[in-house]
Amino acid sequence: MIKIKTKVKKRLLIFVLIVVFIITAILLYFNKVVNPIILSITESKVASLSTKAVNSAVSEVLVENNLYEDLVTICTNDAGDVVMIQANSVLINKLSRDLARASQTKLDTIGAQGVSIPMGSFTGMPIFIGRGPEVRLKIMPIGAIQCSFLSEFVQAGINQTNHKIYVNLTATINVVLPVANKQIVSNTQLLICENIIVGKIPEVYLSSSGIKNLMDLIPS
Repeated sequence: MIKIKTKVKKRLLIFVLIVVFIITAILLYFNKVVNPIILSITESKVASLSTKAVNSAVSEVLVENNLYEDLVTICTNDAGDVVMIQANSVLINKLSRDLARASQTKLDTIGAQGVSIPMGSFTGMPIFIGRGPEVRLKIMPIGAIQCSFLSEFVQAGINQTNHKIYVNLTATINVVLPVANKQIVSNTQLLICENIIVGKIPEVYLSSSGIKNLMDLIPS
């Protein structure tokens, strides 16, 4: 009787060890093989969805026709040379807040919808990737969206310079994977306005990349 109980315990122990081994092997396989594939697919989809969300937010917020004239004031002398370029800090700060808020709202909507990944991708086998019914993964936009404006000067001809202003939005998104979570940082940069400036522009402006750096820059 004791021998039978001992055999049963040994078999039960062996069975438990086998189950633990299988579960561990599956988790390791997911972690080493499946998760990188899922993460790569998800990153691509999240980046695309994030860009669409930001584009939509920018379209809703930036509706002014003469945005450049509202953002930047250019002062020239009698010879037509630029003597001062000044950014409208009040409007820039307001646009930053509005763009960040609108983008966050759009991303929250995307987060509620999630990202669909074909089930075959979870096998980790190339032949099955992108095939089968779709599994929806949760994505959660977290933290505050960072918004900044960038300025670029490009020579457009003799004494002509194309001044471009971009908005850069950075969003942090949390993706819920089968055995782990992953944070994805998505950066979107869009040209929001540009203007041809006629006249000589000092190097102090040409070397400035951030639009806020244009504030109070008066060349000597």
